[in-house]
Amino acid sequence: EELSAAKQRIVELEGIAASRQREIFMLNAKLATTESMTHDVIRDMLGVKMNMTTWATLVDKQQKISTKESVAYQTEESKESNELMKLKQQLDEFIEERQSWIDEINQRQSELGAARITVEQLRQKEHFMVAEVDLLKAENANYKTIIFNLEDEVKKLTRQQNLQLRINHHAKTKRKRISF
Repeated sequence: EELSAAKQRIVELEGIAASRQREIFMLNAKLATTESMTHDVIRDMLGVKMNMTTWATLVDKQQKISTKESVAYQTEESKESNELMKLKQQLDEFIEERQSWIDEINQRQSELGAARITVEQLRQKEHFMVAEVDLLKAENANYKTIIFNLEDEVKKLTRQQNLQLRINHHAKTKRKRISF
């Protein structure tokens, strides 16, 4: 029964290990998606930087533009700056999310390692139990041989006793015949 329970526990732990592997695979896929998104955000930020550089060059060339145009430019630059801040904030959020996924993957891998250790311990216990069962079978066979030998001796002794009883019976019968 312990062997069956141990085998069942091994099957359950292997199922858990496979489930953990699938979860790790899914988390790795999410991590790859996040990294892709991070690259996209960085590319967008570089584009914004290029736009800002372009705008700065235009401002230098057009210093003679009126105050209204200067104010409009500053407003646009402020929008780009706000956009850049939003992109940086988004990038930080992606990095945090990526780190949490990495932490979760590490946790799942440690759980998987613990499950593997448990499975290995159960396998060792199973091997020990199988060896013990084999030993008990050998002892049982030995005891059966001893019982068989003892039964043969009992039969021999019973035959000898029966033979002795027959001899005594014949002797009594002869005595009775002679006395008649």
